[in-house]
Amino acid sequence: MAQSNNAGGYETLDAPPHYDFYANTEVWGRRRRFRPSLYQLSANPADDSRPPFYEKTTGVRMEGGDSSDDDEEQQKEPPSEPTRFGWIQGVMIRCMLNIWGVILYLRLPWITAQAGIGMTWVIILLSSCITGITGLSTSAIATNGKVKGGGTYFLISRSLGPELGGSIGLIFAFANAVAVAMHTVGFAETVADLMLEHGVVIVDRTNDIRIIGIITVTCLLGISMAGMAWESKAQVLFFLVIMVSFANYIVGTIIPASPEKQAKGFFSYKADLFLTNFVPNWRGPEGSFFGMFSIFFPSATGILAGANISGDLKCLCKDKLYPLIGFFGKGYGKNDEPLRGYFLTYIIAVCFILIAELNTIAPIISNFFLCSYCLINFSCFHASITNSPAVNWGSSVQASSYNLALNQCIGLNQVEDHVKNYSVKAGPTSSVVEKVSSDSHVTWLNQRKVKSFFRDVVAADLRSGVNMLLQGSGLGRIRPNVLLMGFKTDWRSDSPEAAHNYIGILHDAFDLQYGVCVLRMREGLDVSRPSQSHVNPGFDGGPETINTISAPSQLQTITTSAVSIEPEPQSSTVFQKKQEKKTIDVYWLCDDGGLTLLLPYLLTRRNRWARCKVRVFVGGDINKKEEQKEEVLALIKKFRLGFHDVEVLPDIFQNPQPGNVHQFENMMGRFRQETNSKQESDYSDGSRPPRTQEEPWRISDQDLERNKAKSLRQIRLNEVLRDYSRDAALIVITMPVGRRGVCPSILYLAWLDFLSHDLRPPVLLVRGNQENVLTFYCQ
Repeated sequence: MAQSNNAGGYETLDAPPHYDFYANTEVWGRRRRFRPSLYQLSANPADDSRPPFYEKTTGVRMEGGDSSDDDEEQQKEPPSEPTRFGWIQGVMIRCMLNIWGVILYLRLPWITAQAGIGMTWVIILLSSCITGITGLSTSAIATNGKVKGGGTYFLISRSLGPELGGSIGLIFAFANAVAVAMHTVGFAETVADLMLEHGVVIVDRTNDIRIIGIITVTCLLGISMAGMAWESKAQVLFFLVIMVSFANYIVGTIIPASPEKQAKGFFSYKADLFLTNFVPNWRGPEGSFFGMFSIFFPSATGILAGANISGDLKCLCKDKLYPLIGFFGKGYGKNDEPLRGYFLTYIIAVCFILIAELNTIAPIISNFFLCSYCLINFSCFHASITNSPAVNWGSSVQASSYNLALNQCIGLNQVEDHVKNYSVKAGPTSSVVEKVSSDSHVTWLNQRKVKSFFRDVVAADLRSGVNMLLQGSGLGRIRPNVLLMGFKTDWRSDSPEAAHNYIGILHDAFDLQYGVCVLRMREGLDVSRPSQSHVNPGFDGGPETINTISAPSQLQTITTSAVSIEPEPQSSTVFQKKQEKKTIDVYWLCDDGGLTLLLPYLLTRRNRWARCKVRVFVGGDINKKEEQKEEVLALIKKFRLGFHDVEVLPDIFQNPQPGNVHQFENMMGRFRQETNSKQESDYSDGSRPPRTQEEPWRISDQDLERNKAKSLRQIRLNEVLRDYSRDAALIVITMPVGRRGVCPSILYLAWLDFLSHDLRPPVLLVRGNQENVLTFYCQ
């Protein structure tokens, strides 16, 4: 699908799905591809006007377009990559060092003496249960999308939103800073006790702990300032020392206890001592279950040590949620290390080191970490309870706010007007026609339990009315972004102007940046009886009807004195039945931003369609079939849609059968433009004769030749649909786009007709607005 050298650029086909369209970063040494915008796909190439003000064109290039040559010349060398440690150095060793830390060595024997072996097991299991659930919640949040950087705060803030994430980040960053003090004080206690055994005292034990602690944390600050690479190497050294101590401990328990060891309380393994120490023996002010739990729990907080390496404090500072905090988020060096943040952590740690009491610092950390873990689990719960889809749709708070507002507005449909709840609503007044029609359709929707809004307008013609709805529907952020239409099956028997206006509606929607869906069903929507659309007696009733008379300058409405409307009995449609174990076939042939994939995913989340399996079909090269299949599977996997069945169809690029081509040409017979021999010679250079304003829908021979490639493609696609999807429950296919001034409206409508005709399953033609509706990033 390469770009043509044609001056109009019309022969350029839509871009097939590609990773670059959804990635926020570029790979050095390879030019990035860009998805064409709706303006580039549908605008008249002869029109030199700029895109409308609502068309987003920043950074968008033509299909298959690449980054500019200037950017490539500016980057002669690859950009520096941050230091990466892998799962061993970056996760496992860090977590183990935090778990096998000061509490394990200095306080676990004392906790066992207080709580007994049985209650100590309970404390350990309770701590493990809390951290295990939190670990699962963190994994669920982290795997909800690709994370470019940041620690636990970053995950939470992008899941819950910065409103709650900011408070969590502040607590979590502070807890980690205090944890530095706890581990340092534990180290200082050990050194002070060793000095005391050898008769060495600086001032006294408490002040010795403070002095040693401040010297130690200052050395650790120097290691951190040197860079993460040096800090990681120091972690490996400490890990090896701890492993040696473990081996020493295990060997020491096996060796029979000497009298000297027994004098210090080591008696090796004895059953009577085990039974004696199994029950609690509380002593001192901390002698309680929760007192022991609060001291032990910091040893279990190491599960997030690997995530903390990404820098919670730095991300919190860069979000600038609090005044002046952004000062500490400035990064330095190739790793963008927040040296100012390190120094802030150092100051906090020094303040808590001055407490010089491990049993006092540990409960403080426990409270902070328990609050953080509670909010982490709540963020995962909140994302689930708000029914946010697995695909990333912003934070769960945003989703909850939107759903709450939407449900409350929908609930107003059940509230009837009353004099006691009358309120002044500024805006255009409703005519009798609008009032009657609105009440009728709202009743129709409520009977079928359809959660939606209804808005009707009075217009001179269908296209004008749709244009009003497209621009005026919704309130604030609660506004539609997709136009759903039925297919105009009678376009060949109806007036050409009606068909032209139908295609004009699609172009209007494209201009207003709407996604467009066209639903076509062989039997119509109602399958319980012969196809019959919903009749609005206000417009299509009997002799007492409301007549709408349009004039060039104004619209006049004449109403009868009374109008009685009875709602129709509820009818059954294919979309109201529970589907069998069939397939939803998605033909993702052109990348429209992901709407073609998103709609089937949302449909399968409903109980009626949950048993259906989604199959994704893409075009490809027969020589690279497996390679292209893996690429599309990898892209879909990043979206977390759960689609595993992907098939590459190289045969969509083959020529269609001659009989189908002849049938397609016959469809447009009455809309062809007649040209004599002199006119044909005048435009023998390939230019297109001007279309008259009275008949803009006419199709000339030059139009057919110019659009021949796309016409043959739609004919061939219909053959493929009939071969692969004859037994599907639903067919979803990317809608082609016809360019104004190049593709006549009748020809465009013939594409849509032939593409979806003679198919038993319902066909949904989908075209997003070329902006991403799927992402594999958390932020």
